[in-house]
Amino acid sequence: MKVIESFLEKAWGDSVDNPKIEDIEVAIKETQEMDDEHGAFWVGVFGEDDKEIVLEVSKYLTQTLILDPENSNPETFNEKRSRAENWEEILQNFKLLLNGEIDEILSRITK
Repeated sequence: MKVIESFLEKAWGDSVDNPKIEDIEVAIKETQEMDDEHGAFWVGVFGEDDKEIVLEVSKYLTQTLILDPENSNPETFNEKRSRAENWEEILQNFKLLLNGEIDEILSRITK
């Protein structure tokens, strides 16, 4: 997938348009120190066909890949979830996301 545009949203309200990996590293550090209610953030990417894909993580290393967040139909909603081994794994998945390597993220999350 060719990434045209991206965003980073933090559960406590901050956001960054077209984040760099350094922005994600800051979000990870902030999330680790955040309370339970606000201990999450997500990055979304848009491809050429306007398709959106989102990777969300919590302070407890839960990662959720949402393949079509605008789809509200429970029969076709596509979400994959797992718990990462460590923050480095999370960071690597965000790098893959920003590079549009969605199949690689899927294989890592569904292993």
